[in-house]
Amino acid sequence: MTQIKVYAGVDEVSVAHRGATILESLEIAGLKPLSQCKDGFCGACRISLISGDVQYISKPVGYVSQNEILPCCCKPVGAIEVSL
Repeated sequence: MTQIKVYAGVDEVSVAHRGATILESLEIAGLKPLSQCKDGFCGACRISLISGDVQYISKPVGYVSQNEILPCCCKPVGAIEVSL
């Protein structure tokens, strides 16, 4: 399983769920990141990628800046660190 280290304010949480998108993994772990469409269209779930790589399941339409990802439509490639 791939580890996802999450920095959420002052808390640090590690989550890992085989086959799930990053957003699904965060939700399963009890975190509640902002999200709306869950398909990469709106960009509401945008988070910062601190380290590691992701693979998009589908090309996101929502805007992302450098070092940002849309966790609703990507999965981690190896261990990653993100910030909500």
